[in-house]
Amino acid sequence: MEELNLSRKDNEFAARLIALRKRRNWSQQFVADKLGLSNRTICKWETGRGTPKFTTLLALSSLFKVGLDELVGNNSPPEK
Repeated sequence: MEELNLSRKDNEFAARLIALRKRRNWSQQFVADKLGLSNRTICKWETGRGTPKFTTLLALSSLFKVGLDELVGNNSPPEK
């Protein structure tokens, strides 16, 4: 079985994405539908097993109405 090597930044992004989504009471499927992706992709990001492309980060930023810095962890974490 392949060992997961999660970087600290991947874990921070995953935690931020989960917090932003849950704060709005949105499902992974809802976010996936808004972005034209599968809910498995959102799950992958939230478990730190992948990260979105830059263009998708822009779409996430717009969807959640947050700046890229907040989304990727270059400032304080979102409130829970």
